[in-house]
Amino acid sequence: MELGSPTRQVMSSSSSKLFSVLVVEDNPADADLAIEWLGESGRFAVHQVRSLAEAVTWLQGNVCDVTMLDLHLPDSQGLETLLRIKTFHPDLPVLVVSGTEDQSLREELIRAGATEVLTKQEMSDRWLSLAVLYVAAWSRAREQQAQIAKILDTALDAIIVVDESGEVQHVNQGALTLFDRKREDFAEERLLFSLEEGSSAELMVHGPAGSKIGEMRVTEFGWAGRRSFLASIRDVTQQRNMERQLLLADKLSALGTIAAGLAHEINNPLAAVLGNIEFSLCSLDAFDAGDEKLRPLLESLQDAREAADRMRQIVQDVKLFSRAEDSPRRLLDLHQVLDSATRMAWNEIRGRARLVKDYGDLPEIESNETQLIQVFLNLLVNAGQAIGKGNPERDRIRIFTAVDEQRRVVIEISDTGPGMNAEVQRNLFTAFFTTKPVGEGTGLGLSICKRIIEGLGGRISFTSEPGQGTTFRISFPCPRPEPAAGGPIRRETAGPERRGLVLVVDDSAQIGQTLERILGREHDVKWFSSAQAAIDYLEAGHVPDLILADIHMPEMNGLQFHEEVRRRPGTTCGNFLFMTGPAPGDGIESLIAARGLDCIRKPFEVRSIRATVNALIR
Repeated sequence: MELGSPTRQVMSSSSSKLFSVLVVEDNPADADLAIEWLGESGRFAVHQVRSLAEAVTWLQGNVCDVTMLDLHLPDSQGLETLLRIKTFHPDLPVLVVSGTEDQSLREELIRAGATEVLTKQEMSDRWLSLAVLYVAAWSRAREQQAQIAKILDTALDAIIVVDESGEVQHVNQGALTLFDRKREDFAEERLLFSLEEGSSAELMVHGPAGSKIGEMRVTEFGWAGRRSFLASIRDVTQQRNMERQLLLADKLSALGTIAAGLAHEINNPLAAVLGNIEFSLCSLDAFDAGDEKLRPLLESLQDAREAADRMRQIVQDVKLFSRAEDSPRRLLDLHQVLDSATRMAWNEIRGRARLVKDYGDLPEIESNETQLIQVFLNLLVNAGQAIGKGNPERDRIRIFTAVDEQRRVVIEISDTGPGMNAEVQRNLFTAFFTTKPVGEGTGLGLSICKRIIEGLGGRISFTSEPGQGTTFRISFPCPRPEPAAGGPIRRETAGPERRGLVLVVDDSAQIGQTLERILGREHDVKWFSSAQAAIDYLEAGHVPDLILADIHMPEMNGLQFHEEVRRRPGTTCGNFLFMTGPAPGDGIESLIAARGLDCIRKPFEVRSIRATVNALIR
């Protein structure tokens, strides 16, 4: 095909479903190769021009799903090529083809409006087709979303769209009118709707003009290619025939934003730090414990271990708070749950008040740990904010626990803040009621706390006097005593019965090298940074006793690696043990559990992982 020749179009049996692609490329070889690769898939109608001017002229009379743009053209060079075509067509979906692997240039192109950037070194028939399909799908999804937003804005009902994390994606004019708020006031909200499709709930809406009753319905909804939820709220102030109460869930915005990402980012390096400290301490056991020259070294390592253990506890707390609300109930030590909540609330408390823990003897209760932490955290943060920054030596927040005369487990959280007047007390558990300035609170926290506690079989109440502070009281029935058992079973950590071959498959060099040190005394350890390298090792005839594989790896995750090993002829191995950290849930861990496979969490303890490995190799 010669440059500037009539359009080349690759047709298929279902031409109406073809994606239209404009290739802007002046190099005949590159253009022919791209058209050939796209044509082989049978999914694209391809048009080609050789200059930026020809592209602008063609786009004035035609519409395409994707523009595949070379940056170096006869009439334009570099970033200016993208900027110029975006000047004429701001919403044009563009796949930039770059001749250099320059990450800074790629980031600049994305900021300038490129949908995706593909280097010529990366181009192949498969990757080019996938990149074009991605850009086309992104473009169509954006157009559909814009149309949906227009439709929603014409509705008289208030409509709020949130994603699975609770972040508000869209509010229509009806919602702004109902809540008497500006659009930007919703930007930092976190709203979780715990309402089944087809059901409804009543909520009170308070505004300068008075209170309104809204009937809300929630339905699952696709927004920007993500699973989301649409809440439709109709003003039914004159109708009080609602069937079910409002069910909403709200997590604190700051922790909800950082929880999963923070825990995931520090998990691997923290596991390496802990593992190497433990390894160093165990290695020093071989020396004379009374050697004064070693004492400063041992003390520094022990201090480092305590600090790392503190970091691990913080990671576990953040991970726990970010779990799904429907996590199962189990027996809980309420003091441990309260300690987790106070650690997360500490930044809001310190500088405002002294924290006093007055813990009594409590039995374990069967409950939902995530939900309880959410309630305690909300109450502690509210107490700190009520006191405000002032005199921490004078003010205090007190946590009291006991079993009362009615054999109920009681938790009280008290503060020495200003207390609440009668009007605030009447509306305290009402949804959307807040005493905070507009944009700083949803007014959902305490109504959700009440729903959670009552859903767990408990009760929540409060007492407050202006100028005398506030006390929230939560109570649960005491569990029935279980018949005495024979006492706890103690499992001792046993050494290995034989020396085995352990394959460690983890893309983190820190984790791989740490496990080589930890397990290397008792077993032969072979570490691979990729699943494919481990498969090649197995196909060479090596038979390990145990494969220790990370779940979340690039290119091939742990479960895919396991299936590949089992599928390939000539590869044999012993047990599989998966490793995982608090990464954002993608369903892999649940699949592993459903198949009865073993999994340990990072950061792991040295003694624990040694015992687990030794038990599996036996």
